[in-house]
This record gives sequence, C-alpha cells and structure tokens, in this order.
Amino acid sequence: MTSPVLDLEDAVYTKLNVAAMTTTAGATGVFNRIAPEAQALPYCIYQWQGGGDMNITPRRSRNVVMLVKGVAETLGEAGAIDSAAEGLLHMVSLTIATGGWTTFWVAREDDVAYMEVDTRGVRVYHTGGIYRIRFDK
Repeated sequence: MTSPVLDLEDAVYTKLNVAAMTTTAGATGVFNRIAPEAQALPYCIYQWQGGGDMNITPRRSRNVVMLVKGVAETLGEAGAIDSAAEGLLHMVSLTIATGGWTTFWVAREDDVAYMEVDTRGVRVYHTGGIYRIRFDK
C-alpha cells in the first residue's frame, strides 16, 4: 500500500524537477521539505502544508495544500524560481504515478514572501505560493 502523501510528493517533485527549474530559473536543485546542508543557492523547496480526506462521496478524495518556493540570495532569483514553479503547477494536469490517484484540481491560491538572515549574516529570500491539489481514486 502506498501513502497519499508520498504519492503526491513524488508527483510534485517529478513536475518541478525539469529543465525549466534548473536551466530557465537557475535553481541548483528541487528538494522536499529542506535542502541538504551546505546546498548552494538558489534552489526550490516544496512541502506538504496540510489537508487530507474530503469524505464527501463514496470515492476516496483528498484536498491538500503544498508550499512551493524559491530560496535565493536575491529577490530576483527567488522570484524566477517562483515564476517557473507557477508555470509548471498552476491550472495544469499533475500525474500521480503510484497509488491509483488522479488529480482533478491544481491551482495556486496564496502567495508567500519573506526574508531571513542566515548564520553568515546573508539575506536569504523566500518567494513562492501555496497550491491546492485535489485528487481522488
């Protein structure tokens, strides 16, 4: 048996881990939840934010939200990754290869933008969005 969480995370990774994220947007990688220690900026992070079973029909259906963001030393680099991610995820089909799931809704709903100062004293920008993903089987 597979996990709906892992099935969806794999599908999002597959969708994001394309040439557009590394070539066009300049990301050094796409990572689930957290980048590896000492990973060079800029990069893309995606992570499950919440949601679960809808329990409104006899079919099993899920309604979840995921954060997808660019992390970079400049606002422009973070924005380029965010823009590439939006082009790959907003109002498009998402293929879930395992678990027998089919998506019927993928849409960006909210924006995320904040800045932090890392341990070296360098500003790091986070720019992205919250995506609602609905899928069933």
